Amino acid sequence: MSISGITVVLPNYNHAQFLPEAIDSVLNQSCPPTRFIVVDDASTDGSLAVIDRYASHDKRINIVRHAVNQGVVRSTNDCLKSINTEYVMFVAADDKIMPDCLESSALLLDKHKEAAFASGLSHWMTEQGELSGLTDSRCVRQTPSFLPPSAARDEYNRSGSWFMGNTTMYRTQMLCGVGRFPEQLGPYADGFVSLVLALRHGACFQPRPLSAWRRLDGSFSAQTARSPEKLVHIGELAREKFTLEFPGLLSTRELRRWQRRWDYGLLLGQAQAGWPNETFSTRQVLGKYTLGIRTTLPILLGIFRHSQLLQKVLLGGALVPLDALRGAYRRTIRPDPPRLQRHC
Repeated sequence: MSISGITVVLPNYNHAQFLPEAIDSVLNQSCPPTRFIVVDDASTDGSLAVIDRYASHDKRINIVRHAVNQGVVRSTNDCLKSINTEYVMFVAADDKIMPDCLESSALLLDKHKEAAFASGLSHWMTEQGELSGLTDSRCVRQTPSFLPPSAARDEYNRSGSWFMGNTTMYRTQMLCGVGRFPEQLGPYADGFVSLVLALRHGACFQPRPLSAWRRLDGSFSAQTARSPEKLVHIGELAREKFTLEFPGLLSTRELRRWQRRWDYGLLLGQAQAGWPNETFSTRQVLGKYTLGIRTTLPILLGIFRHSQLLQKVLLGGALVPLDALRGAYRRTIRPDPPRLQRHC
């Protein structure tokens, strides 16, 4: 079976030490990309020398050099303008993809022409490059499958989103159809776009790891996660975009559920960090809930601060009870890869 064209975009900023692993993971695919764009976003750590060395030996690599740092979302959007292949995938410079990630994703999308993207599960990876279990993304199907919009909506309403950005291959035309990745949403830009696409067109899913996500304290998402002010602002902007730019995509009830899930994620991160900004979090996030929730929840989370499971149950029970019943325990206790099929 022939496979449609694939472009891989790899934005980089000061990740020279991880670039070889990321670039090799793309070049050594069972089905290499048609085009490989590596963006250096004004790095100062010798990244360009690494990229130039690879490009001198492989003509598929196109280098985009920025004299001034643009940020990962803007860099991604700029590249998207010039992509003319059927599919596109964005790979972080500090991550890597599994050897058959491109081939398996493209074959699944070729089979299901309606789907806007394909995604799967992801490994965690240490800074040293060792795989360390699976992330807490959900396994929504036991076999490679297409979820039409109705099924995608059912899954979302049941337990929230399941797509991992580092495993997602998009159908270029459908991605461009919703416009650019919203730069103001920061690390949630791809999650927002993927939710819109899944509800509009449907999506494919593979119940196995397609990528490895490196845990770094200085990463784009980690820096944002440490700032509750930014997360509250991103949540407000995302809700506004759902309402104004995609009216009717989410019902009033679904939008309210989305907000509660956002608050759940924000507060859980703060609770597990020891409430470094408890006053802000309580005022800005819990302030919209009932008196009982906003007064007792921080106290209970503090008491059980050494148990992530109990914190998830408490937060889930207060803010997203349906998710707590169906998914909190499953998301906390993740299996080793050999047990993955039984877990799904």
